[in-house]
Amino acid sequence: MATATQQKASLKRVIEDYNLTSFAVEFPFSESELPYHQMLVDLGLKYLPEDGPSTVLDIGTGRGICPRFFASRGIRSITLDFPTTGGNDALQSAACAGIETHECDCSKGQFPVESNSVNCVYLSDVIEHLPHSPKAILNEIYRVLRLGGVCITSTPNAVRLTVRLKMLLGSSNWPRVGDYYDKAFHGGHHHEYTESELRYVHERSGFHIAEVRRMELNALHAPVGSLADLQSGMRSHSGNGKALRFGFARKFIYAATQAAPGLKGQMVLVAQK
Repeated sequence: MATATQQKASLKRVIEDYNLTSFAVEFPFSESELPYHQMLVDLGLKYLPEDGPSTVLDIGTGRGICPRFFASRGIRSITLDFPTTGGNDALQSAACAGIETHECDCSKGQFPVESNSVNCVYLSDVIEHLPHSPKAILNEIYRVLRLGGVCITSTPNAVRLTVRLKMLLGSSNWPRVGDYYDKAFHGGHHHEYTESELRYVHERSGFHIAEVRRMELNALHAPVGSLADLQSGMRSHSGNGKALRFGFARKFIYAATQAAPGLKGQMVLVAQK
């Protein structure tokens, strides 16, 4: 079995390979995101069976770092996305990395995956984008998972410290209506979850909660150049090139979240079938 150091080096190689792709020109991977993705792949490795073949399913392709990592280790990796939400470029990029790809509106239809055939499902930064109830997608995840398999759901913490401070300063945490007023599809956040809500929706679908982890990323790395940037917009992964100002405030926020983990920005919940 690979050591933690070897696994980290393997993930870095996967990220380096990804950043050489044409898709990464618009959606690059930054060094600051490495600890978060290291947590995600470590959780997947923790719950995959030690013997026999395994299958990893990724919902909402994006940059597809986790399925790329597992595909590089010879593990069957599948990713599902819908052109309206994720575009075709993400699926094409994933296919070039040896990942099995399928077009699927996961919030509505049945996954093109057999029942009881998957060991680990990644629902990474997807659930907050669903315009309706997460019941359908979570029920489908439960269906395709093998007994003992896990769903790893990552999502922003609705009551994170940065949100509370933004509200005090008069800035909304929700996407600006002007960003999607003239669009037929709103791809931003529709509902952000507290931990109790995240537990509730998974338990209602039959899962039991194996663990919940938290991490703070935005306090030190979000591209904020002025107070006006506190208003949430539909930003790309590449950011907007603004300087990272407010150094003292950033450090204070980061220290506060370490002292009070419930105020951290990101939640990762592991739900087991």
